[in-house]
Amino acid sequence: MRVWIRGVGFAALVLGLSGPPVQAGWLEKVCQIFLSGKPSPSTAKTTPILVDLTEFAQTLLRESPSIDHGTAFKIYATNSSEVIRGLDRLNGIAIAQIESQMRPGKDSVSGFLMPGERLLEVMANDNDLVVNDWNLSHAELAFPMQVVLAAIDKGLLDPQGSFRFRGTRFRMSTLSTAGTQHSPFQDSVYAAGQNGQIANLDNGQSVEFSFLLPDLIAKWGFYEGPQVHHRLAPQNILMTFDFLAPESARSLTRQEGNADARLIKYFEK
Repeated sequence: MRVWIRGVGFAALVLGLSGPPVQAGWLEKVCQIFLSGKPSPSTAKTTPILVDLTEFAQTLLRESPSIDHGTAFKIYATNSSEVIRGLDRLNGIAIAQIESQMRPGKDSVSGFLMPGERLLEVMANDNDLVVNDWNLSHAELAFPMQVVLAAIDKGLLDPQGSFRFRGTRFRMSTLSTAGTQHSPFQDSVYAAGQNGQIANLDNGQSVEFSFLLPDLIAKWGFYEGPQVHHRLAPQNILMTFDFLAPESARSLTRQEGNADARLIKYFEK
């Protein structure tokens, strides 16, 4: 073996004298490859290990359901659409007043409801879809996003990092904006001026959302009005976190073509 190495060294010397210049360290790398059967650690490609948030999610404490004072509305729980449509107040505030504060330029520059949109109608229609048609809860749809935000808050996930959750690969992107956004329901929910995008790397779907919205969805079943630019539609959440859907529906998002239309059609009654 020593003779062989000397032969390689001699060949390298000849190339260096009569041919193109030989890069420094070339002989060392060649010998390492032939002696070990694989490239040196400095040249071998490595696959990054993704943070898996599945076990972390099991440690999170979920909010306990309660009854909204003075109404039959259940907070952090499932309500019938009839109860929602019959409300005259939430959190002790008249529905008309909440709607007024949700318009653009009031509690939020872009608004939570566009002119002409009615709060109870928006909430009841989303409830019909999520609870009645899909047999899911608003808390279930919000939970994956709450897991991601909690992991970032605890330093387990980089705000611009990739991760795994329940066997699926995702990528998180965070955009900071100015100020702090408080809940339009005038409760304790608020977010420190950040928007995010979570992309499902296995099916190509993604959601973009204000950090305020996951808690508003879990607590009140509110996704913003259909005409609001930053609305977080239930369909987009379900397609991005498709493990929440039945296997027959989940396979639709992994096929080529217009997955959005196929998945929505699948759940239509």
